[in-house]
Amino acid sequence: MNTPLQEQLRATMAQLTAKLDTFDAQSFNTVPYAGSWTAGQVADHVYKSVANISRVLNGNTRPADRDPWQIQPMLEQVFLNFERQLSSPEFILPGNGPFSKDSFIALFRIVANDIDGALQASDLTELCLDFELPGGIGHLTRQELIYFVVVHTQRHIHQLEKIHKALSVRVLSS
Repeated sequence: MNTPLQEQLRATMAQLTAKLDTFDAQSFNTVPYAGSWTAGQVADHVYKSVANISRVLNGNTRPADRDPWQIQPMLEQVFLNFERQLSSPEFILPGNGPFSKDSFIALFRIVANDIDGALQASDLTELCLDFELPGGIGHLTRQELIYFVVVHTQRHIHQLEKIHKALSVRVLSS
């Protein structure tokens, strides 16, 4: 039986790969407007943020000494507020490209399967000790870490939609 978190993760990752697939090779690596990342850079950033999540989920843990969903509201407030501009931690800043859309789609499918496997095989209420979320947030439980993947990815799907729209408008006005 699928949990709501599993369904959210699967739907979000499917939505990400579908959105990436709407870009052609050229538009994937085109800056849509001043100060923006390309779609390829967004994909690179999201990939860097999730690439080691299954390792963390399967790594060192301990029972939580707090509500295992305590951080969830804060994750929603931060990542689902699309009006607020956020700065990326340096260790997940994207490269300059060019990037391959198809490579990222394949990588995200692998990562989603890995995270899904960890989600099914683990006590989701335990704290993951091998990674601390920057900004003084600290260690997350497995379910919070997976939820971070969901809301962080949703934020960047929204960003990809803005990039796609801006590039489409640019093409139409040319």
